[in-house]
Amino acid sequence: MIKNLSIASLSHNQTLQHLNELGKTLQKLSSSNESLDELVKDKSQAVSEILGYGVDSEGFFTADFNEAAAIPKDFKIYAKDIENLLDSFSSSDLKAFSSVDITKSLKNIYNLFTQIAPKNNFTFYTKDDLASFPAAFIYDETNLNFIKGYDFKEWQGMGDYIAEKGTKLVILNETSKNDILFSHTTLDLSAYTNKKGDISKAGVFIALAYKLINSPFVEGETTTLGKINGLDKDISKKDLEGFSNFMNANKINFNSSTSSYSSGIDIIGLSLNLALSKEHNLSSQKDAAKFLQRYKELLNSNLSLDEFKDEYVKFKKEYEDFLQNFSKELKEKELSKIPNDDVNENKNDKPSFSPIQAESKNETYTYDDIAKNFFLSFLENERKKGNDVLELLQNLFRVDKGKVDLKA
Repeated sequence: MIKNLSIASLSHNQTLQHLNELGKTLQKLSSSNESLDELVKDKSQAVSEILGYGVDSEGFFTADFNEAAAIPKDFKIYAKDIENLLDSFSSSDLKAFSSVDITKSLKNIYNLFTQIAPKNNFTFYTKDDLASFPAAFIYDETNLNFIKGYDFKEWQGMGDYIAEKGTKLVILNETSKNDILFSHTTLDLSAYTNKKGDISKAGVFIALAYKLINSPFVEGETTTLGKINGLDKDISKKDLEGFSNFMNANKINFNSSTSSYSSGIDIIGLSLNLALSKEHNLSSQKDAAKFLQRYKELLNSNLSLDEFKDEYVKFKKEYEDFLQNFSKELKEKELSKIPNDDVNENKNDKPSFSPIQAESKNETYTYDDIAKNFFLSFLENERKKGNDVLELLQNLFRVDKGKVDLKA
């Protein structure tokens, strides 16, 4: 309590002392009000609902959501961000989950967050706080615990890192600036940013949740793709290994250099077939599109691993029959594009990155040759459009951007 003072009766030093005490008291009152404002509001103050949980007048979830997700009351979560996160599961072209329990998922992610976040009692993180987050980290896929963190230079120096079995690498910061966290997040952090530019713990937490989509942290009903990727907690490691062994032995050979089955490689291969058929106006365009769509439907279905194996074997047989005619027509189209006078020219005279070409009259045309040339042409066209080709490659194949020289 501040006593009534007569400033005129005080000495200069006493006046300064009392003014200083008054300032501290006002600061405490202000901090107290700010602290109250940083807490989620009670469900009784909700003005609407999203996902069955209260939403206050500013668009943040009320306390009932935090309680369900087992996260602190000073984590004000913008409700629309959670809605958008769930929409990303359902709107994705390839789905690992048919339904998601968002509060259980956030509970898992919060347990990880507490292991990697800097420890302080403040609601907002400064740039220095953000710089103390790891640029990348490894976690255990079984117990979901943090194992080890790396700063930017460390993970850049890891090259073609291959995680140990049962672990996974997550990259948070892909720039050399320490204060930039989640450099490629699609999350709008404005709802979590104060006037100083600091970001709330809740904002960083939700950015992490966006980063961990389709990971073991997510709880829900898996699709066939989710089962294949090891996200179904009801499938044992033994059963998953047996499935992998079968698929490795029976995979479609889109690329002879890949020894193990990958649904991603299959999708890229099927997509490339469709792109090639359109580029060369092949009669098989519709069939190429049907095979791609059929494969996506298999991955997005709710088949068991055994059921998927049966369907995949059928798919492979039909696809390989299609590929024989497709490759033959593609080769004929390519050869028909080459003038007779040009066939005898030295292959070094050919322009780089033009649409798919023959390298020599004695060259034996294969589907792989044409596909590789087409892919190079595609990359060059993307570069001419101003798109980041290295980022595209990184997203497709997780290559090390620092080790790719497209000018070579």
